[in-house]
Amino acid sequence: MPNASVVPVDEKTVEDHHGQPNSTSSVLSGCSKSSIISVIQQDIRAIQVVQIVIAVVLPNVATVLLFSSMGRGVDVYSAMVERELSLRGDFLLCGSCALLALLLSMDWWKMHVVLKVATSIIPIAMFYVGALYKSRKYPWAPMCLTLLFMVVGLGSVRISRKNVKRRHFYGATTLVTCLVAVIIGVLFLRYMVDGHDWRDQSVKDKFGIDGQDIYDNVYSERALVYASDCGPHKDVSYLDGLPQDESRDIESACAQAEAIFWICWLCGSRRLLKTFWHSEFYPFEMATTLYKSLVM
Repeated sequence: MPNASVVPVDEKTVEDHHGQPNSTSSVLSGCSKSSIISVIQQDIRAIQVVQIVIAVVLPNVATVLLFSSMGRGVDVYSAMVERELSLRGDFLLCGSCALLALLLSMDWWKMHVVLKVATSIIPIAMFYVGALYKSRKYPWAPMCLTLLFMVVGLGSVRISRKNVKRRHFYGATTLVTCLVAVIIGVLFLRYMVDGHDWRDQSVKDKFGIDGQDIYDNVYSERALVYASDCGPHKDVSYLDGLPQDESRDIESACAQAEAIFWICWLCGSRRLLKTFWHSEFYPFEMATTLYKSLVM
């Protein structure tokens, strides 16, 4: 049976010298059974540790597999770069916000818990799919939302297990997140040693070839070709002969495509590692990602 610590109640505060219950006794008698039980702090159990592991591991594994170059990141981003999908993403994002406002106006928080869960899944799914559709312009958005499920999951576990000792819960959370961080870090180091260092031009060339679908849609006027429009051996004489605005737009489109590849590669490195370690988004790395995706 797990150890438990109960907050003691002084009997003198419960009865006065005449043996009559005082105000403290009245308060205790009015307390519900659940509020009295919540005073008891228990040790963490194995099933609760399993819940923490699931809440941490699943979002991180999904991020690596879906959006990292170690997984299927290039294929996922290539499937989401069509301009029609971007318009659908705008519709889904706006629709999810409107649906959320509608639920709030209907006193969503007063609904039954089953109805709460059922109705909240719809706007969350709409917003997530909308972020996927907008990944051509905001490639960091689906990563951040996926990792946000880790924070939501840990918060849900903590809310549902309020009687667990605080130091036990956060100690288990720290241990699991650090362990996942080490595992992902080791995998990424192995990935780099196998010839996937971003500083190597051959790695960038491989991204350019594998991600031709991104170059097909990143520029509105025509499909770009990595070798002749964006690569290190691009046709400079042809690009210099174009109008200045068109040449600048092509250069900007090439930078946008490269930013997608860079974030896809970076997903398995420092930013993801620090995200696991702190169980939150590290501000400096987030700012760097935003700068790369918006300015490059």
